[in-house]
Amino acid sequence: MMRALQRAADEIVPLQREHGDAEHLAAAHNFTIGADGSLTDHGPGPDVPAEQVAAVQAERGQVRAELIDTIRRILERADDIDVELAAILDRAEQGEIVDARQGDPARLEPPRGAEPEEVHRWWTGLSEAEQAQVLEANPQWVGATDGIPAEARDTANRIVLAEQKQQLIDRSEELQQRLDDTPFSRFGSQEQRHLRDQIAEIESKLGGINAIEDRLASTANAPDDQRHYLLGIDTAGNGQAIIAKGNPDTAEHTATYVPGTGAGLDGIGELMNRGEDMQREAAFHGTGSTSVIT
Repeated sequence: MMRALQRAADEIVPLQREHGDAEHLAAAHNFTIGADGSLTDHGPGPDVPAEQVAAVQAERGQVRAELIDTIRRILERADDIDVELAAILDRAEQGEIVDARQGDPARLEPPRGAEPEEVHRWWTGLSEAEQAQVLEANPQWVGATDGIPAEARDTANRIVLAEQKQQLIDRSEELQQRLDDTPFSRFGSQEQRHLRDQIAEIESKLGGINAIEDRLASTANAPDDQRHYLLGIDTAGNGQAIIAKGNPDTAEHTATYVPGTGAGLDGIGELMNRGEDMQREAAFHGTGSTSVIT
């Protein structure tokens, strides 16, 4: 159940990004996309020289066709996701999900500081509904704890990822507002450079987070041995992420790619590529299913 919900959520992220790209393209060519997906053509604009109107109209015709196709695909996929989520919620209404709070509350207390084997025994002793409740209440602990299955850690860390991403966005907007409100003569260029450096650092981390989200979404419907699993995320400092290509709990072998000490979220895309290269090489040599953790 959790995996089905997470997959639906995974597919929403690239749809939102594609919709944003379409809106930028539309605005650049004097189109407007309505809330219902309708496309309004406001013409080439009064500033286009008369001798260029025909060429501009031809280009806008191509853009219009591209936008219509993109909007159609976005709406169709959004409808599919709605249907999938409705089916999941229908299962919940039919009683397939039980409120774990009706049981013993002590069962849901995470065994903090325990060895991975003890954590694993505790987790597998919970019902699916109880696991979901623990995950919702303690996503950071679930996502960072050895002994919790990769499937659950992945789900928890995606929650943490979304939360930390929003915190970075909020911080960036706050710093940008301070920069906009800072008169050059009041604080001097050093203060402005410091604010710009902080904003640039945050934007770099957000770029890494977007790369992670895209990679997770790209294999959301793949078999377990080809899916990406987010096993850890921390945006403090340079930022760090632990990502497995292939489920380490079910793979025959597990390999680890360890980046340099200075690696951070800004270079996570390349690090994920190297991990995937290692998995392909292992498959080429016929070593059996291999999960590569980066």
